Amino acid sequence: MAASKVVLEVLPQAPPREPAAALLPHLAVPKVLQYMYLASAWVACAGVAAGTVARRALGDESPVTYAFLKVSIGALVFPVLLVLVVTLRLLRAMCAAGFALSLRIVAREVQVHSRKVGLFYPRARTIKEGTEARQAVTAQTLMYAGVCRLS
Repeated sequence: MAASKVVLEVLPQAPPREPAAALLPHLAVPKVLQYMYLASAWVACAGVAAGTVARRALGDESPVTYAFLKVSIGALVFPVLLVLVVTLRLLRAMCAAGFALSLRIVAREVQVHSRKVGLFYPRARTIKEGTEARQAVTAQTLMYAGVCRLS
């Protein structure tokens, strides 16, 4: 028997992956955002407390009271925007991960449910018509449940 030739074919390989720790984003940014969130909540609470003291000491029409109110409202803007950005990034990540279809299905179910509620409570042109319609719907619901009888 003769020795046969062996051919070894080497396929190109992907470059080696970086370690998992290197793939994580920098953890300094989330910590800074957490501390800024807490600081803004603290400033808002301090503004409300200072505004209460100023209102009792100087009266309702004092510009100091108004300034503390503006500070407390302004301090609450950052947490609201942060929650909005985090929610939008979460939705974007879910769509990128392949959950876009399930998000659409859930959104469609919410729309259908809101339409059913809209049909359950008819729209009224005046406050009186709206009150009468709600009372009629409540009475019908109670009558069907057997709680009371309409006479």
